[in-house]
Amino acid sequence: ALAREALDHAADEARRASVDPTNRQLMAKAELFGLAALMLRTMAESAEVGVESHGGPAWKAFAQALWSEQALRAQP
Repeated sequence: ALAREALDHAADEARRASVDPTNRQLMAKAELFGLAALMLRTMAESAEVGVESHGGPAWKAFAQALWSEQALRAQP
């Protein structure tokens, strides 16, 4: 569910968090989604040059969920 939300609403969550910085839950989601985007980009770019990069178990699980959700969306 969090992976789906990240793919659907990451930009919107970041905008809302910037308007209401007192909403800690919203701020945490915006930060998580931003870090996830950075992590996935780093992993993809590393793979392009033959370097395997990854985070710890939590990041691996979240990345796997994001890739799975993206793959489901790519199916006709």
